[in-house]
Amino acid sequence: MAEPLSIFAAIIICVVAAALSDRYFSEDVTLSEYRHIAMRVLVTGGNGYLAQHLLESVLEDTQVELVSYTVRDPLKLFPESATRSSVRLHGHVVSDLASDVVGLTAAIQDSRPNIVVHTAALSSPRVCEANATAASETNAPKLLLRLLREMGFSDTLIIYTSTDQVYNGGVNGDLRPYKEIGLAPSPRNQYGVSKLAFEKLLAKEWGHFVVLRCSNIVGEPSPLDGTGKFLQWILSTALHQSADKSDAVSAVGSTRPTVSLFDDEFRSFVDVADVVRVIRAVMHLNRAELRIVLNCGGPERMSRYALGQRIARHLRQQRGAETIDVTGVHASTIEMGYDSPPDLTMDSTRMHSELGIAPPGRIDDAIRRACMHALETTGK
Repeated sequence: MAEPLSIFAAIIICVVAAALSDRYFSEDVTLSEYRHIAMRVLVTGGNGYLAQHLLESVLEDTQVELVSYTVRDPLKLFPESATRSSVRLHGHVVSDLASDVVGLTAAIQDSRPNIVVHTAALSSPRVCEANATAASETNAPKLLLRLLREMGFSDTLIIYTSTDQVYNGGVNGDLRPYKEIGLAPSPRNQYGVSKLAFEKLLAKEWGHFVVLRCSNIVGEPSPLDGTGKFLQWILSTALHQSADKSDAVSAVGSTRPTVSLFDDEFRSFVDVADVVRVIRAVMHLNRAELRIVLNCGGPERMSRYALGQRIARHLRQQRGAETIDVTGVHASTIEMGYDSPPDLTMDSTRMHSELGIAPPGRIDDAIRRACMHALETTGK
């Protein structure tokens, strides 16, 4: 007869495995594939949109022992009151990942990471195009790998948030939706070039990594400082712009605010909650020599114009009235200062077939949450 303690332990293990599987994985991932060690996590670019959502989520993980993050500006450090977690955030000022040896060394010494989530980036394609050298140095930081290696952390898992812009996105010659294998990336702009450079650096110099080629990320505002992204700009226009201004009158005579969005560029918009879920799933995997590149986008091919229409529909459903007019405009008619790919839709199903991680789903839930947040905070 089994000892009561052994039976109890077995039950606890099964419950934990089931809980983790429900939150992060597909049902075919086994308990042996979960990481059972205490995680010490270092997140670069800690004040970024994705990083803030990730930090808030990771702090609630019972297997996380310590969380550190880097920012370039000391004014961007988060107060300890920014989170209700019992795990304290350790913030570090690293003025430049390419050259700040002192700052980056201190961050690594403090965190002693077994996981690094590298989200820091010069992410404006226009800025990258005008400053190719800065883009290359910032987005492919050789110093990070060198210091990790020299300080004895060469076994650290690096999770790198790359971009769909490593693909060409041209109108001819490519087979879409893009898959990670079978087609060599050929980025059209310096942003994509610089992000791809770090992918290649990891493949050449690092033993344990996962690259996530993320599409445009949408969701609620950043949880720690309240900043937003593209979706928040549309919602702000819909809920704050005065309807009696002349520039708010559309061609059909509506007094609602109007936004014009690209209707000839297509992306696989992805929910920020899904990206966080995928990163945390990778953190929990326990596989030796994990070296893989994964697309991380939603399943829908969508233009910004179509996204705007969906936002307008959600606002209409939640408010019971029209709030904004959305019109289409061709990106190809506008000089943006860089070559913007027309179609970067991706197939993200490999993360399920290779790692058992459920890929991102439709973005309607992200839109609904963001709309509800905007309506609650504005009182409209």
